[in-house]
Parts: sequence; structure tokens; C-alpha cells
Amino acid sequence: MKHAVMAALILSAFASATRAEMPGQPKAPKPSPVTETLYGQTVTDPYQFIRKLGSETTHWMKAEGRYTRSFCASMPGRDALGRAQSHG
Repeated sequence: MKHAVMAALILSAFASATRAEMPGQPKAPKPSPVTETLYGQTVTDPYQFIRKLGSETTHWMKAEGRYTRSFCASMPGRDALGRAQSHG
């Protein structure tokens, strides 16, 4: 039952918060498609460059982390959810 309540709190918090309410989301890296054939199947990966963890990728990842922490900190009911989890 506790898990169902926590899930409901999380879902309602995400449903009530929209992207328009959180300005400043970092722009996603520009896709740079790479097409290769693996086991006879042609596969295109637009974000393969992310695996290399170059400076553009690490800058974007850090910006996404800051944005996510800011977004989660502003979620209604977040404090109550944290208290409920600590009493689990």
C-alpha cells in the first residue's frame, strides 16, 4: 500500500509540473547520425557521439543534472514523499 501511495504522489507531481513551468532546460545535443550494419541489420544511431564523452557531451550532461535537480526540488509534495520514504 505504501508503494502505491508513493507512486501516486510521484505521478501526480510530474503530471502537475509542465515543461513550460521550468524554463532553462538545456538544449539537447545536435544529432549526428552514424549508420552501421550489425549482424546484417542496418542501424542508425543519431546520438552515438555521446558515448565518447567529449566536452560538449559532458557540458550537456552537467547542465541536464542541474536542470533535473532544480525541477525535482520544485515538485509539489516532494518533502512529504521524502518523509514517507524515510519512515518506510
